[in-house]
Amino acid sequence: MSGILGALVEAWDELRVHKLRVLLSLVGVAVSVMAMTSVTAAGEMMQRVNEQLSAGQGRPATFQLYLYPQMATEEIPDLRPAAAAFDEFVDRYQVEGAARSTYATLPVVTNGFLTDVGTQAVDQTWAEVAGVEVAAGRWFARDDDQMLSPPIIVNDVLLQMLGHETWTGPFTVDIQGARPTTATVIGTYPDPWQSGMPESYMLYDSYVTWVGDPNEVEGMFPDIRIWIDPSLADELQHRLTTELSVIDGQSYYVDVWRMDAFGTEDYLATFRLVVTGVGLLILGLSALNLVNIAIVTLRQRIREIGVRRALGATSRRVFFAVMLESVVATALAGLIGVVISVVVLRNISLLELLYGEWRPPGLVEPGYPASAAVIGLVASVAVGALAGLVPAIMAVRIRPIEAIRY
Repeated sequence: MSGILGALVEAWDELRVHKLRVLLSLVGVAVSVMAMTSVTAAGEMMQRVNEQLSAGQGRPATFQLYLYPQMATEEIPDLRPAAAAFDEFVDRYQVEGAARSTYATLPVVTNGFLTDVGTQAVDQTWAEVAGVEVAAGRWFARDDDQMLSPPIIVNDVLLQMLGHETWTGPFTVDIQGARPTTATVIGTYPDPWQSGMPESYMLYDSYVTWVGDPNEVEGMFPDIRIWIDPSLADELQHRLTTELSVIDGQSYYVDVWRMDAFGTEDYLATFRLVVTGVGLLILGLSALNLVNIAIVTLRQRIREIGVRRALGATSRRVFFAVMLESVVATALAGLIGVVISVVVLRNISLLELLYGEWRPPGLVEPGYPASAAVIGLVASVAVGALAGLVPAIMAVRIRPIEAIRY
């Protein structure tokens, strides 16, 4: 242990003596480590943002489907055949999950006034498919569509408009419109967009049965979000488009698009690989400069090394003393580069750069990944070891007698 510490002290002393010679090369190492570490860290941070987005976009492979007649002969077309055809498709291909969703308006009585509340009518499976979480209360249960008082889930804004500062348990509200009814609030969720607008969720079948205008409901076909086995995603997407394009002799528009973060992982991995490769190339060039400077410095230290060998210094001690000069130098430069990278990225909002003021709801600013700092330090130490290897081997081969006469 004392030998290693002694070698490190000697290496530091030599760097202080020859600081002007190695300064420019160390600047290159610091800059390249900073660039490589920053890009690696930014890639990891973007991956974390992507994972947060994927939680709301669905697991692989999640698709959105929309159907509508191309040539509707009636003012309000009957879409029940299309719904039946889709249900048959789901059963035939054993689609893992499917959930309907449509946007509607609920005329809710709040403090004696009628308020139009933007409502998303969904299936019970929507929470799992879309990654929705309630803050208090509960999500819809499997048999909630059988309740005589249709359940709804409201956001915090609507909860306060209904006279409840915090969630204390289920309560009822009056809903007017084509078919007035009394609904039961069973849970709450945060206002994701910070819009300050009242919103709610309601079961799709409950909306059709209790609230929706019969004339409008008859011609309403919802957006459908489905899960497909990733290995069959392309095939089933094609089958959805072709098999549902004509139903009972009626041509339909079929729009199917993938929602999950498909392919972004490969893109980020390729991006990090390319930039890391460029950083390693810059580190390699800096290492060559260090090798040249170390060799020049070694030639000026031949007499010193010869005297040390004559006084009993072993080849091993001389080898590590010379090589550690480069290792200590590049490690110090790498540490400086990592510190600059941390300071820069911690003072820049990645979400603000990506989305500006219109960031998606629920996203949390990712922290600086420790793995990127470790990669930068390891790379700098490795480059220092490689740069010091050649001068160290040359120092070991120096003969003491010839060195003293030099």
